[in-house]
This record gives sequence, structure tokens and C-alpha cells, in this order.
Amino acid sequence: MVIPNRLLHPVKEAAALLGIGRTAVYELIKTEELTSTMLAGRRLIPYAALVKYAAAQVAADQGDIEQPTDDGSA
Repeated sequence: MVIPNRLLHPVKEAAALLGIGRTAVYELIKTEELTSTMLAGRRLIPYAALVKYAAAQVAADQGDIEQPTDDGSA
């Protein structure tokens, strides 16, 4: 169960919030694309890091879409 308004999320919850698997979350942590911290022996991801990562993905996707020019062509 994902608890909204939590500042730190365990990997399983972070994966659910991002719509990806736990292995993918660990890979994002390994490649430093997603910030995490250890607390009481648990790997936790700050909610702000999840929002930052998701926003970067949306921005990258929008950059891949050809924007129409003033004359209407792509």
C-alpha cells in the first residue's frame, strides 16, 4: 500500500508510484538517476526525488516530439 504524503518511500512503493518494477528502481539508484538514502537498514527514496525523476522523463519525452513551426509544418 502506498501512503501519500510520506516523505520517504521504500523501493516497492517508489516502484508503484513510478509504474515500474523494483529492479528498475534499483537500477535507477545504481546509475544515480534516482536519489536514495539508507535509514535503519532500509533503502528509501525521497518523494521529491520521485517527482524530479518523473518530471525529467516527461521533459525528455516532450523534447523528442517534433514541435510544429509557425507555418504549421512539423
